[in-house]
Amino acid sequence: MIHTTLSTLITTTFQPTTNETFSQANDTGRGPSCRTTPLDAERVFLIFCYIVIFVVTIAGNGIIIYVVNCYRNIKTAFNLLIVNMAVADILDAVAASPTSISFFIVGRRFPSGAIGEIICKLQMFIQDVSISASVLTLTVIAVDRYFAIVHVLRRPMGVRSVMRAICAIWVVSGLTFMYEFYRMRLVPYGKDAVTCTVVWGVDDPETVNLLFMTDMLMKLIFHYVLPLVVMIIVYTIILLHLWQRKAPGELSDNHQKRLERQKRKVIKMLVTIVTAFAVCWFPVHFNHVMITFHWERYRCALPMGVIMAFYMVAHANAAINPCLYLIFNQNFRDGFKHIFNKIHRRDITIIERTSTTRDVISNATAIPNIGYHPSTPQLTRLNASSSGDEMADSKL
Repeated sequence: MIHTTLSTLITTTFQPTTNETFSQANDTGRGPSCRTTPLDAERVFLIFCYIVIFVVTIAGNGIIIYVVNCYRNIKTAFNLLIVNMAVADILDAVAASPTSISFFIVGRRFPSGAIGEIICKLQMFIQDVSISASVLTLTVIAVDRYFAIVHVLRRPMGVRSVMRAICAIWVVSGLTFMYEFYRMRLVPYGKDAVTCTVVWGVDDPETVNLLFMTDMLMKLIFHYVLPLVVMIIVYTIILLHLWQRKAPGELSDNHQKRLERQKRKVIKMLVTIVTAFAVCWFPVHFNHVMITFHWERYRCALPMGVIMAFYMVAHANAAINPCLYLIFNQNFRDGFKHIFNKIHRRDITIIERTSTTRDVISNATAIPNIGYHPSTPQLTRLNASSSGDEMADSKL
């Protein structure tokens, strides 16, 4: 959320007042006793983790988007908010993982020219906007569940209201971080290279430090602490309400129990998602608070590999979310199984068609008057199962 690109982390976190040319010879920026590059084993491990995070984030959130889009009965206002979070998580993975992996491979070197400038500005802007959109969506979901469960007489957000909220989330997030296009710039790095870093355009070190601290604190407060406090308060009220709630007299016991069980499952999923968000992003924010207020004492306190792992864990949150959806939500699990079955059936069909073609060619040349070959019953059974799955689709 705050300087989430690792190459930017090095140049801004450990040199908060610098606007000068970077030197390859002095690659630490933290003094001679500090190391700002990971060990080879750490580098390999973090590259592997980022690849896994990227694949799981794209695949998992892609499945969530596909399931909600394809099945009309779960295209609800609430699930549209889940889709919005999935989109934000995908954008975060697309912006963060490639640049982080690149940092582990080539260091701070960045592509030069117009393409490098565009990548430098966009990767930070997209990361900040996507994470902001994800956090704001979590907050909107919490407020929506509060009115849906605690104030049952008030109508929950409909599809139109949710779409307006989603548009507002992205507009606010985009406008908030427009300044990334100004401050993220390419600067000379060594003799013949450039790197992407924060340049405030101010020569006074005290002013630069003030801008740096203000940026850190604003993001910490408005994109972590404040939303987390709101969500904790809202979900605490909801849980207390569900705990004390009694069934209305006009509803049967079985029906009421089923409704309460469904609501508890949803709240359990959402509380788990909020907890994952809080846990995954806490190390990064702790790191930034220590850098902002205790830089001289903290700058060499932790190995560089540990600090980089903080960022990896933060971005892992985007991969954890779809896994939680699949664990807690039966509709998403059914949709995932259906997608898997469709892919599996398609592979079987291709294999059987290939086998049938080979058998036909073989039989035509060797035994022309045979009336049976093994693939025919299998194709029949496959077609029968397909019709059953089509009926199941209408119920999903």
